[in-house]
Amino acid sequence: MLIDGTYRLGPTTGRLLIRTGRAGLGRRAGHDLTIEATQWSGEAVVNVGEPDGSSVSVTVETDSLEVREGSGGLKPLTDADRAEIKRTLADKALLHTAAHPTIAFRSTRITGTPQSFEITGELTIKGRTHPVTAHKRSGPSDELFTARVAVALFGALGIALAVIVQGHSVGFLAQLATTVAASAVTPTLLYTFYWRHFNRTGLLWTVYGGTTLTIGLYLFSTAVSGSPTALIPTADFAWFGKSRPAMVSVPAAFLLGWAGSLAGRRRSGPAQAPEEDPLAVDALLLTGRPLTSRAVTPQGPSAPLRGTHRPL
Repeated sequence: MLIDGTYRLGPTTGRLLIRTGRAGLGRRAGHDLTIEATQWSGEAVVNVGEPDGSSVSVTVETDSLEVREGSGGLKPLTDADRAEIKRTLADKALLHTAAHPTIAFRSTRITGTPQSFEITGELTIKGRTHPVTAHKRSGPSDELFTARVAVALFGALGIALAVIVQGHSVGFLAQLATTVAASAVTPTLLYTFYWRHFNRTGLLWTVYGGTTLTIGLYLFSTAVSGSPTALIPTADFAWFGKSRPAMVSVPAAFLLGWAGSLAGRRRSGPAQAPEEDPLAVDALLLTGRPLTSRAVTPQGPSAPLRGTHRPL
C-alpha cells in the first residue's frame, strides 16, 4: 500500500526500461529493442490524499543506456549489434551524449489515484524540453479487488440493515429503493439519451446528489418517525412533513445533472490534440527535435532502409 512520503529512486529500487518499435520499409530487418538505463536517479513525493501535492523527477545518464533485448528481425541480435547501437545512440545525430550527458523529466501535475493516475510533465532530451503525459490505468487485478471489496461492503450493509429493521415495518424500504432509482437512475438515463452536453461531472452530481438527498429526506420524513406507521413510531425527529420525498429529490437530481454538466464544461481544458505521427514521435525522442516535414524516402538501390537499427 502506498503511503505519503518522499521516495528516492534509482537502480537499487527498480529498473528503468525503454522499449522501441519498428516502422518503415525495413521494419522486417530491424529489431524491437529493450534498452535499460543503468545509471539514473529520481525522487517521488507522494501525497495520496491530494495528488496535486505529489511530484516526480527523474534524471538519466545518456551514456548508461544498454541494449538488453532485441526481438524480431531477420537474424538474432548479437553483441556486436548491441555495441553498434550504443555507438549510434551516442552519436551527434541522435543523443549526442558528449554535449548532453543527461535526459531529465520533471512532473508539473499529477491526478488520479494510486491505482489509476496521470502524470503530466516536461521531458528534456538533447537540450530541448517538450511536454509529455504518462498514464497508468487499473489492471484486471485492481478491478477484481475493487469488485470484491464492494460486494463485501454492500453485503455487510445489507445484513446490518436486515438486523436493524427486524420486527419493524419495512414498507419504507421498498419506497426508498424506488425513490433512489427515480432520483439517480432516471435523470442519468434521460440525460444520456437526449442531451449531448451531459458529461461525467453531471453524471456524478446526479447520482451522488440524488442518492444523498433521497436518503437524507427519508431519514427526516414521517416514513421513519413522527407517525404511527413509521419505522420508529415512538420517536419523532421528522422535519420533512411528507412520507414520499420523490417530489423533491427527483427534480433536484435533474437540476444537479444540468448544473454539474455546465460546471464540467467550464473546467474542461481545450480539446486534445490529434494523435501524433509515429515517425514524428520517434524523431522527437531520438533527437529532441520535432519533425516538421517528412522527406520522401529514396527508392534507389543505394537508399537505406528505414526502420533498421544499422545499415544493411
